[in-house]
Amino acid sequence: MSCKQIKIGFLLKRIALVNWVLQRVRKSYLIIFAAELLESSGNSAKILMKKFIYIKLLFISTLIFSQTKGKIIKIKDGDTVVVLLEGKTQETLRLADVDCPENSQAFGKNAKQFTSSQVFGKTVVFYRISKDRYKRTIAKIFYENEKYLSAEIIKAGFGWWYFKASKNMELQKFQNQAKENKLGLWADDNAMSPWDFRKSKRKKKVS
Repeated sequence: MSCKQIKIGFLLKRIALVNWVLQRVRKSYLIIFAAELLESSGNSAKILMKKFIYIKLLFISTLIFSQTKGKIIKIKDGDTVVVLLEGKTQETLRLADVDCPENSQAFGKNAKQFTSSQVFGKTVVFYRISKDRYKRTIAKIFYENEKYLSAEIIKAGFGWWYFKASKNMELQKFQNQAKENKLGLWADDNAMSPWDFRKSKRKKKVS
C-alpha cells in the first residue's frame, strides 16, 4: 500500500466518522427544526430548511476537509514537531500512528535526527485528528509527493507502530520489515518500546 493509498484510506475513515456523527445528531436537529417548521409557513419554512442544509454541509466540510499547510520550524523529538501557520501562529503536532523513542532513551536522538532530515524547514500538509492529554494536536503529516511521515519513520526503524491508538495494519508490516532488516533501533535485539520506557521511569519516581 502506497502513502497515497494510506491518505485515501484516512479520508474514507473521516467520511465514515462524519456519517456516524451525523446519524447521532440528525435526530436532535430534525426535532428542533420540525418544531420550528410547525410554527412557520410559506417562505419562513423554506428559510428554515435552507438553514438546516447549510448547517449540515458546514459540519461535514469542517470534519472532512480540515487539511492545513504549514512550515516545520522545530523538531521536539522523533514524533513531535512545531509547524508555522499563516498569520505567524505556531502549533505543536504529535504524529499519529507512531511512537518514537524518548529523547533520553536509546535511539531517541537518532529518531529526532531522522524526522528532522525528512521535514525540517519544509512545507507540509497535515490533517488534525484530535488532541492528546498534553493539549498537542495529533496529526497525520504528508510531504514530498504524498509521503506519510509516520510511515517513513517506521520504515526506517526509528519508531514503533502505535497499535494502541492506530488501526493501520500496513504500518505493522513496515515495522516487521524494519525489524527483520535490523534497521535503526531494531539493530538492538533488546530495544524497549517508548511506552515501556515511560512506565519504567514512572515506577522509579514512585520508588
